Amino acid sequence: TTSGSSSAMVTLWLMVLSLLTLAVPASSERRTLRSVVRRVRGGSDLDYPIPPNPFAPAHDKDGPKPPPPKLGYAASEMDGLTLPGGEGESRSAGPTGYHAAADAAETTPARPARHSKQSRWRPLLCLGLIAAGCALSRPADTGLLTALDAHHERYGALIPALLRDAEALVRESPLGSVALHSDLIWVGVLGAWLPVAPLSAAALRHWLPSLGAAQLLAYATLAGYLLRRTIPGSEAFLAASFRNSRRGRLWTLFTAAFSPAGLVHWLHAAALLLVVAPSLETQLGTWRTIAAFATAGASAALAASVAQAPFARSSSGRASTSGALMGLIALRASLLPTTPVRVGDYDVAIGRFLLLHLAMELLSNPSPRPRGAERFAGMLGGAAVVGMHNPQLWRELLTGAGWGRLADYMRGLV
Repeated sequence: TTSGSSSAMVTLWLMVLSLLTLAVPASSERRTLRSVVRRVRGGSDLDYPIPPNPFAPAHDKDGPKPPPPKLGYAASEMDGLTLPGGEGESRSAGPTGYHAAADAAETTPARPARHSKQSRWRPLLCLGLIAAGCALSRPADTGLLTALDAHHERYGALIPALLRDAEALVRESPLGSVALHSDLIWVGVLGAWLPVAPLSAAALRHWLPSLGAAQLLAYATLAGYLLRRTIPGSEAFLAASFRNSRRGRLWTLFTAAFSPAGLVHWLHAAALLLVVAPSLETQLGTWRTIAAFATAGASAALAASVAQAPFARSSSGRASTSGALMGLIALRASLLPTTPVRVGDYDVAIGRFLLLHLAMELLSNPSPRPRGAERFAGMLGGAAVVGMHNPQLWRELLTGAGWGRLADYMRGLV
């Protein structure tokens, strides 16, 4: 009887203490009472969901709060622990380092990345410039007949006579035209008709030899863009950065030229290649033009990677496609300084075309954390390819005798 009455009294006191833990509004006093209950019951856990308290202040009437994770320590043992790096701030933490600040950080919505309003309209403006150039330089149907005659004259032995004599199917649009002939898809854009794809396996025999440097580079950069978009973590082996070079991934200096940073960036590169590369190909040949593009891209990637080191941005992968284009434009200006760039029926001075490329680079390249120093270094690195074909220019610049002549030359180009 005595033991039964003692057990009933202990149970009654536990019920009173539990009700007190619900009625006390302050969290510190509530934790103290709950620790007392745990000690009376031998350290057992009472972290069950707490029902709403009608007597609590207004800020506690939002509903029951979820209990903290069970970490194996009582509340009295968790209070007063100081986490490493807390600089004297007392926090409640368990063996896994849990504390209220971490919980608050998880519930607080993350701030979106800070993007300027300019990043929204820049690609659209670049697309507008490309579309305007395509609309103004859309080739006529007579240009298709000239392109077909030249193709048949060169590869006529590989094309059946039935296909050569067939009628071309042409569809026009405000930005360009599409035609079907000789089992090839022809696209008329930026003042030229180009065979872009075969319709049969037999057409490969006369389509592959007809590809010029501009089309080969456009297809290669398109493949690099698709790889960069579809393969996770592709920047580690495609984009150039100081960290990749330091880790021995030297091939990224070349692959960065063929890996545009976005779709608009690729359209920018493809449009300029179709305009600049044909005239440069007549001077150098197909494979030397491609080699010049790759060399200029590697030089631009190396210069941009070195420029990353002083600014603690060694892991930011960048594409050097624009630097490679800069090298081709500078090389054309060196080989054909007085010959303007032909875009449809319009002639553009090579210096103005270079300025157009710089403006489109700022609009089309969405590389992460763009900096003026990296862009400037990349452009200079790409233009350095001119020294491969004109070593005398570099000797004059190094001695200081050619800077005035270079300034007059640049004014004449513009």
